[in-house]
Amino acid sequence: MVQASLKAEEFENFIGGEWRPADSGTLFETYDPATGELVARCASSDERDVSSAVTMAQLAFSKSRWAKDPLLRYRVLMEMAAVLEANISDLATLDTRETGKPIGDAFGEIRASVDSLRYASALARTVVGRSRLNRPDSISMTIREPVGVIAQIIPWNAPIILLVRDLAPALAAGNVIVVKPPSLASGVVAQMFKLFSSISELPEGVLSLVMGSANAVGVPLAEHRQVKMIILTGSADTGKSVYQIAAKQLKRVHLELGGKSPFVVFEDADIERAIPSLLRNAYVFAGQFCMCASRLIVERSIHDSLVDALKSRVEQLVVGNGIDPKTQMGPMISGSQMESVLEACERGAKDADLVTGGFQLRGDSRDLGHFIAPTIFDNVKPDSELAQEELFGPVLSVQTFTNEEEALELANNTNYGLVGAVWTNRLDRAMRMSQGIQAGTVWVNTYYETFPEIESGGTKDSGVGRTRGTDGLNEFTELKHVNFVYNSQP
Repeated sequence: MVQASLKAEEFENFIGGEWRPADSGTLFETYDPATGELVARCASSDERDVSSAVTMAQLAFSKSRWAKDPLLRYRVLMEMAAVLEANISDLATLDTRETGKPIGDAFGEIRASVDSLRYASALARTVVGRSRLNRPDSISMTIREPVGVIAQIIPWNAPIILLVRDLAPALAAGNVIVVKPPSLASGVVAQMFKLFSSISELPEGVLSLVMGSANAVGVPLAEHRQVKMIILTGSADTGKSVYQIAAKQLKRVHLELGGKSPFVVFEDADIERAIPSLLRNAYVFAGQFCMCASRLIVERSIHDSLVDALKSRVEQLVVGNGIDPKTQMGPMISGSQMESVLEACERGAKDADLVTGGFQLRGDSRDLGHFIAPTIFDNVKPDSELAQEELFGPVLSVQTFTNEEEALELANNTNYGLVGAVWTNRLDRAMRMSQGIQAGTVWVNTYYETFPEIESGGTKDSGVGRTRGTDGLNEFTELKHVNFVYNSQP
């Protein structure tokens, strides 16, 4: 069993290659959502710290070798992967203590981050353009260059992978980055930066960390004139606010936002495989994940048997402190998030059938944490909050259909379009459904399979742009056209 250290770490900002206290001289605290214990004290920053970080980042971009040396970037990214891998146990424990996720999920998050960094290291050596002979005396080249200073704002639910997933290709392309970590999980991100700061070849200012609230740090960082691009993983409302800020200066944006993802099951599906997948992906991170399978859309002929089987399995899930390796679902990140989800369940029970859950869990060492029983609502109306809104909690909504057209209509009946899944043994149906579902990723007979090599991202209110793969690298570059005319005669 992994044991959590009860020592509260203290973290400063990382700016210009140095660890610095916030200009305010004050700290904020993060707490374990399972126990209420203090986990970390972090620099409480403001616009002054943001300005220092961006200034040092711009200096690093213009003066260091970073933007022009792909082999340097390759070596640094490989070393970043190595230091994460070497410290996986301590990082996973800190991740679980700040976010509440089961310790096995924390280990998985770090392994995925190591994989992403190693893939991105290879991308650093393959930033390519093209050439074209326009006429006998004229040749054109397109060259991909880094954007410059990028601001990255990350959420609290999976802070390690959601930092690395975009950070890695952005660095591989030659950019410099100022990161604003989530206030609720700043400690684990700061610990990652401590590991990264030990890399001798990382130029000062290429990577900076400024901790603090959204208003004190996030907004001035996004508004800073030397920031040329904003990366945000967060809610749709936050993404729209960032888009408005970026529009004032025509900054580039990369946004991965919320989801209300359909899990469509036809009567010919392999139910013995579908049920464990749904359980895993509806309640991963206690439903606090944008790619959660939050809507089960099931063919009417198998509805009753599937819901009965789900109810039995859901009620057997082990909910508790993520440090315990037996835990399958951890707590809500905060008391306010718990209350928000419970209030949504109370409203939902007025026009849908509560199958199980919908209440706060107590006892068995859970009294000091923010725990909700994993929940299922049946007969959910298409226009209800349960079907439309990202609740960010362990709540599964069930809807039924009688044919493909109805299944597709239900699947697409939200403002979101991040991911979705189709379960069927018919290839023709799988092709029609996967093409018809409006989402950046559609899985067939599986769920939450992601790869550093394959692009992902959202449609509709779920985001703008793509990450991972070669398109994910290109997302963080500017394309320049250079034309040569080499005939000196008029």
